[in-house]
Amino acid sequence: MPYSARLTTILISIALAITAALTAATARTAEPRVAAGNGVQGTITFATGVPASKVTVSAFRTRTATKPVARAVTGPAGRYQLALPRGSYFLRFHGGGAVTEFHRDAVTRKSADAIWVPRGRFVTANARVKPVKAVLTGRVYDAATKTPLTAAKIQLWQGFTGSSYLRWV
Repeated sequence: MPYSARLTTILISIALAITAALTAATARTAEPRVAAGNGVQGTITFATGVPASKVTVSAFRTRTATKPVARAVTGPAGRYQLALPRGSYFLRFHGGGAVTEFHRDAVTRKSADAIWVPRGRFVTANARVKPVKAVLTGRVYDAATKTPLTAAKIQLWQGFTGSSYLRWV
């Protein structure tokens, strides 16, 4: 098999693996239903305004708690809802391609502001999260000889639709 054909086969395999991983990570989930009672609800978006789906929203009772008292995952439109008893909570947003942060852009729970949930109503807590930046590193090897291809360059990017693109130049 010629050099360019082997390299093309390797790159197509990498593209298929990355596409499968990104597709699984961006699979759609149902939007949360509005419930009666009290708690916290809101919409999570990226700084660009694009809804942040599959972000986990966790509510902690205290700044030092290690386990959340409730969790919800945002749907395709970035909406979430947590049914919570009356009281004070600290919210953490993580996963779904977002950098972990707390309510009002706090980096740690200790620096986060608490949200007060009154009896008989839901409080709105929207957030704009930052996307996780990823780096792809490694080497491309010739499949037959197992030697590194020093001149190989790979470009990878993802569109807002969840599609990924990979090409070698």
